[in-house]
Parts: sequence; C-alpha cells; structure tokens
Amino acid sequence: MLFIASDDLRPQLGCYGHAKIKSPNIDKLASQGLRFDRAYCQQAVCAPTRASLLTGTRPDTTRVYDLQTPLNTVRPDLVSIPHHFRKHGYETISLGKIYHHETEDPLGWSAPPWRVRGGRGDDYWRYLDPVSLIGVRQNDAALRAAYERDLKSGKKVAPSRFGRGAAFEVFLPEAVSGDLSNEIRSGGEPGGHERILFVDDEELVVQLGEKMLKSLGYEVTSRYGSVEALDTVRVEPRKYDLVITDMTMPDMTGLRLAEQIHGMRPELPVILCTGYSEFVNEAVVGQYGIRCFMTKPYSRADLAAAVRRALDTRRAP
Repeated sequence: MLFIASDDLRPQLGCYGHAKIKSPNIDKLASQGLRFDRAYCQQAVCAPTRASLLTGTRPDTTRVYDLQTPLNTVRPDLVSIPHHFRKHGYETISLGKIYHHETEDPLGWSAPPWRVRGGRGDDYWRYLDPVSLIGVRQNDAALRAAYERDLKSGKKVAPSRFGRGAAFEVFLPEAVSGDLSNEIRSGGEPGGHERILFVDDEELVVQLGEKMLKSLGYEVTSRYGSVEALDTVRVEPRKYDLVITDMTMPDMTGLRLAEQIHGMRPELPVILCTGYSEFVNEAVVGQYGIRCFMTKPYSRADLAAAVRRALDTRRAP
C-alpha cells in the first residue's frame, strides 16, 4: 500500500474539474481509485490533521491541537494505521513528512523514519543506488540511518555513483590511553555467571560486547543478526538468561526480535541497544516487554549495571 501526503495541497487539480490546472499524473492515479468530493481537514493546522487522519480519530480524541505536541506524548495508546499494519506482519516505511513530528508514532514503523534535514530533497536518493530504489526494504533502513547519523555529526557525505560507491571523510579522536584490555579488566562493576545471548550485525560491536561481558564473568553466545539469533533461541529456548540486541539490523529490528522471543519465553529479559534515542525510549521499549535500553556508545560500567538490573528483576516463568 502506498500512502502519499502533501502539505497545503488544495483540490485545485484536473481530477477535481479545475479548468486551468494541468495535473495529468495525479489525474491518472485518481481515475483508478475513489475520489472524495466532501473530505475535510479536521483542523487547519498540519500536526493535528495528520495525527487525526493517521489514527482515524478527531483532534478532541488525539488531544493534538497545535504544531508543538507530538501524538505519542498525549495519546501513546492510540493505534495508528501504520501501527495496525505493522502489528499484522506488514513492513511499514516512512519517507519524508508523514507525521508533523517524525518521532510521534515510534510503534508504527519497521525502521526509523527518514526525513530530509535542511539541504536538498534529493540527497537521500543520490545516496542509494538504483537497485535499492526498486523497493525500499528494511535492510535499506541501516543505510538511511547511517546517512542521517553522518549528517548530524558533521561528516562529509559524498553522493553515490552506481557501481562505484561513495566516499566519506571520517575523523576519529586521538586515543589518550593505552591498552583497552586493561581498562576492561579493571573496575568494580557488578558481574555474574548467567548465560547471555548478544546480538548485533556489526562485528566489532559484537567482539567488544562479548569481551566486556566475559570480563564480568558471564557466559556469552554471540550472533551476527536477528534471524540467526531467533533461530538460536528456538532451538534452545531455555538456555539463556538474558538477550542483548541491537535495534537496527537487516531482516528484523531489535523490537521485532524481542516480540518473537517473548512469544516463546515471555519472562526472558531483553536489553535493547540503539544509537537513535529519538526513536526509541523507555516508554516504547516497555510496550514490547523490554527491561531497559542503552544508547550507543555505552561503557563497560553502563553495560554491567544494565545487565545486572535486567537479571535481578526477572519475572518467574
């Protein structure tokens, strides 16, 4: 299903009988569907109208009346159209301005919403090769997120050329300390001997996470993707005491992985790790039964405290 939202588009189009407006493409699209001649905005402001349309409720129900109030801050219980589709197995992707605030429906999207940030609107399309543009799949979400992260951090992002790739300039801070392994072995952080499944699609993150957890005394099994991790839990659902997973991964997000795992073991604690705290917060992860989330990058002390807290508050099976 394709949903197109356009700001300030009045029905002065050829398909609505306007004599001077030439709009052959949208006229052709309209001729294949149902045209509403008496459809009205719920409120003459962008945010309330979008929230109303996407939830099927009036502004008096959403309690969104202005441009400053995201929907999820006043009515996080409302199930939107994209959230309904996603709950029933569909993949939902948000490109451009769907809600007024891109973070106001965090449960509605299979991947963090993408939106142009200052600059030209074709930046994103030049960043992807034509093969990726054929269908916006969930594994493209990691590319979109990486692009957005690079822009926010001030890194130079070069346009792609099909078949040739893209060039990036990355500046890393100079190391001020010596051996990282000494730092990992030091400290008085709480540890344990439980069995932990660690999931991330980045090899270096997996290696470092595994090293830190083992230094705390835990028995660690690592997997380099959500599908592989889910298969591992299916084979031995009672083997693990805790799952630590990344949020944005190919094939399945960390939130979806947590849903699938809790379908087999509702009491198994899950910690979600993310670099996109605007999209994921305590309120969101709580609805998925996730004990806590950590924002990347995290320290050994942060990891130790989160793991111990999640393990010590386990529910009885």
